[in-house]
Amino acid sequence: MVKAKKQLYTRTRARMLFYVLMIALPIAQIAICYVAVNANMFIAAFQKYEYSTTSVGFDISFSTENFVVAWKTFMGSGDMIKRSLMLFLINMLVGFPLA
Repeated sequence: MVKAKKQLYTRTRARMLFYVLMIALPIAQIAICYVAVNANMFIAAFQKYEYSTTSVGFDISFSTENFVVAWKTFMGSGDMIKRSLMLFLINMLVGFPLA
């Protein structure tokens, strides 16, 4: 009876180890390929590159100027917003029913 219980425990433990090892690779891939790349892109969105006057290359600084320029570009022209909303409505009313 004791030997059967120990064998059952060993088999259960081996199965659990197998499941954990099979799940470890996809989780590692998600961590590297999705989280790390998106974190790098988030950091790059705040970077500002300027030509270096003292050496060859660029000086990198962090600012929100990229977002300010994008906001002014999108909100500066009401025509752009109007066309985007019109395209969205046409897609919702015509495109989705036909799909």
